[in-house]
Amino acid sequence: MKKLIISGSGKGVRGVGQNWMAAILVAAGCIILGTIAANFLGYTTRHSMLVGTVTERNELYWVFLGLGFIGAIMVICNIAWQNIIVQKTEISVYESGIAGTGVDSKYSTDAFSPEKYKTETFSWSFEQISSVSVTENDWLVINAHGKKLMIASNNVKEIAEVMNDKLRK
Repeated sequence: MKKLIISGSGKGVRGVGQNWMAAILVAAGCIILGTIAANFLGYTTRHSMLVGTVTERNELYWVFLGLGFIGAIMVICNIAWQNIIVQKTEISVYESGIAGTGVDSKYSTDAFSPEKYKTETFSWSFEQISSVSVTENDWLVINAHGKKLMIASNNVKEIAEVMNDKLRK
C-alpha cells in the first residue's frame, strides 16, 4: 500500500469508560439481588421447646449469595474481555486501500457466541469494499467480500468520510 492518509485504533475509545460504569452497576445489582433472595429464601424457622422459635440459615442462603457473586464476576469478566477486543481493533487508510484488524459483526450481537471475541486481520483495495458506515455507538462498519467488519476508534467519522470519498472516485 502507498501513502497513509488516516488511521485509528481502539485504544483509548471513549465508550470503554461507559461500558465499565454499566458493568459495575449490573454487577452491583447481581450482588444486591442475590443478597435479597438469600435473605428471603435462605432462612428456615423451626420451633424449639427450650427457646421457642429459632431462625437459622439453610443451604439456599449460600446458593443465592453465591449466585449473586458469580453473576457479578461473570459480568466484570465479560466486559473486560470485550474491552480487550475493542483495543485490538485498528484501521489504516492508504491511497490504494485499507488494512487493519476488526471484529466480524455477524457475531457482535450474539452474547453467547465465542466468535464474538475473535478479531480478524484484513487488507483490501477500495474496489473490494462495497460500503462504509458508522453505527450510532461509533463503530466503523466496513462491508467487503460478503463480510461486515467492525472497528472502534475515536475518529471513526473522519475515517468513514475519507473512505467514502475514496469509494466515490
